[in-house]
Amino acid sequence: MNGTFPVFRKSAAAIALLALVLTACNLPAAGHPSPPAPTLAPLPKPSPLPVASPTPPPPTSSPSPAGPCTLTATADATAYNRPSTHAQVFGTVSAGTSLTPQYRTADGWYGFEPGVAQAGNVGIFRMRWVQGKQGFQIRGACAQLPLAPPLPAGVCFLMPMTTLTVRSAPAATAASVGTLTPQQYAAVTGRGPDDWVLLNLNQGQNSLSGQGWASLADGGLNGPCDSLPSVQPPTASAPTAATPPQSRETRIQFASGAITWQAPVNASGNYVFGAMQEQSAEMLVLHGDQPADAALALAAPNGQPLQTYNIGRPDWRGMLPQTGDYHISIAAPHGTAGLTLRVTIYPPLRQPQAVTDTGVGFKVLYDRAIAHRQLPGYFPHEVFGVLLAAGDFYTNTNLSEAYFVISLEDYHDRDTCLNAPPDAAEVNALGTWRVNNVDYRYYHTEEGAAGSLYQSEFFRTYVHTRCITVRLFTHETNIGNYDSGSVTPYDRQRVLSELKRIFFTLRWP
Repeated sequence: MNGTFPVFRKSAAAIALLALVLTACNLPAAGHPSPPAPTLAPLPKPSPLPVASPTPPPPTSSPSPAGPCTLTATADATAYNRPSTHAQVFGTVSAGTSLTPQYRTADGWYGFEPGVAQAGNVGIFRMRWVQGKQGFQIRGACAQLPLAPPLPAGVCFLMPMTTLTVRSAPAATAASVGTLTPQQYAAVTGRGPDDWVLLNLNQGQNSLSGQGWASLADGGLNGPCDSLPSVQPPTASAPTAATPPQSRETRIQFASGAITWQAPVNASGNYVFGAMQEQSAEMLVLHGDQPADAALALAAPNGQPLQTYNIGRPDWRGMLPQTGDYHISIAAPHGTAGLTLRVTIYPPLRQPQAVTDTGVGFKVLYDRAIAHRQLPGYFPHEVFGVLLAAGDFYTNTNLSEAYFVISLEDYHDRDTCLNAPPDAAEVNALGTWRVNNVDYRYYHTEEGAAGSLYQSEFFRTYVHTRCITVRLFTHETNIGNYDSGSVTPYDRQRVLSELKRIFFTLRWP
């Protein structure tokens, strides 16, 4: 990824002066966090990079598709550390300066090497970014530049300096989750003991998934890393690996016909249950009816950690990858007294239909026995929709329709995406759901009109540099509009369970 250094159309003296000024920007060194990302308030205009009497660019003409990609500034332009106006400002590219970018993004950003020493930055993190459509004349084969991997503003990333082992716990003796090599990277979600950091392997550029721990002895940090939360490993009485010990486990037995099991958390905090591949599941540790101050670890039958301990993550939702026994282990810093474990395992799909969308980039399953695929267009920005169609959900009830919907929203940066309530609903997020290791902000809205009630459970995420909304939609009619006894209220929890069963198969490879 090193590429070539950018070509500035200046004298040798001007290039040297430019390097001195850029060096003063205090780029992050290995192992040292970068300054926090700026807020959404207007940023102060940075001091311009000095140049030696730039020659005004020639009159704008149609860009040539041949030759190297070149951007020439037609006015002073701001460069950023990431391809987002919400990222940290790097400096100003003065009018007349020419850049040779090495990467582009789908929404018009270009990444270039600034030509200064960058101790601690490797690969894509050496790039600085400008908006090519604002204040630049674009020439050459820019459309042939490689697309940059995801680099959202506001995310701290770990950059391996050598082949780095990701482990299931913050200890050199813990089980290996996989390896990261130079040029790969992963999001950092918290700091553990000593120099260990907790990684979200689903965010970044790597071939791993889930969570894991890495030591800063083999890598550096890039981005807003100063305010990372402290993440405590399990207490000494709790297991330190994702797979709990096989002794003192409670086997979860579901009552006949039931899909949910619930009981107070036992003293050991260890459980086991059997399930089939591709079943959807939901697990929560509760204090009363609220998420508990606890951590839930889950291991697959082959020992693969589906989730490792992280205080503040007392839940797991997603699709089970194998047939066999799954192991749950719970750690709570204040003890397990008063805590409840609730486990829901949804029935296997009778007629599974797999959908792979290569445009938006998702995979999902639904049951053809009870749901029908719908053409997009019924909902705003819809790219995929399934209608719950089994007759027993509707017959002699007041349910009119129920949909599972995926929408691609018109927001192109992470902050705007996550901070704008979906469907213009003036509500705050009710919490966060983590589904197959992707975080979604959860909203609920309802609207009544003309004897009907429309309810939506919204789930908003920013993944693959796209703003995505998942919507579980129900439309019911006023039961008072029917003759007495002719219809009964529909089973909303059963309907939502069917829609959630689809949601919990949604993956973003």
